[in-house]
Amino acid sequence: MPAVESRVRNNTVMEFGGGAWGKKPRCDEAACPWREWCHAYQTGDFTAPDVPEQPSFEGNRRQFRGRIVRLLGERDEVVVSLRP
Repeated sequence: MPAVESRVRNNTVMEFGGGAWGKKPRCDEAACPWREWCHAYQTGDFTAPDVPEQPSFEGNRRQFRGRIVRLLGERDEVVVSLRP
């Protein structure tokens, strides 16, 4: 891997993966250059156990942020008051 900013390297890897594999790994077809070091390829386990589960949307901060964004898009002006 070239010595570049981690953001650039991560984006490069993501683009490569999206183009080479799409939604399903095709290690043999694509002749992946990382196959030699790939744990998933060696074990056949392509799951991602370390990905945290996203919390439910109901009552989550994301739900409230969505409401705020929708409100701002529907109005020309929004008055905000701070309560003590």
